[in-house]
Amino acid sequence: MTLTGVGFGDVSPCGQFEVELSTITMFLTGFLWAWVIANVVNVVNNLDVYFTHFQKLNDDLNILMESRGLSRSLQTRARKHLHEAFKVHRQRHQQKTIR
Repeated sequence: MTLTGVGFGDVSPCGQFEVELSTITMFLTGFLWAWVIANVVNVVNNLDVYFTHFQKLNDDLNILMESRGLSRSLQTRARKHLHEAFKVHRQRHQQKTIR
């Protein structure tokens, strides 16, 4: 058995205990591998803190506008303002970081 597969077929379990142990080991390593991949994806997802915060604000704004029944043109203007504000705040943060 390998990390990403169940083996090459050259060695196989013979007895009932070996079959059960191999099955349990395959499930455990499968869950372990899924956990490792999930953590890597989580780290990559959170590399850009400003963008993650922006996505949350955008989602909250969409929910608010939908619940209040705003017109499409006003929703578009609000989203456009949020995008422009995001760009400005990000540039300011990057300029402060450089200094």
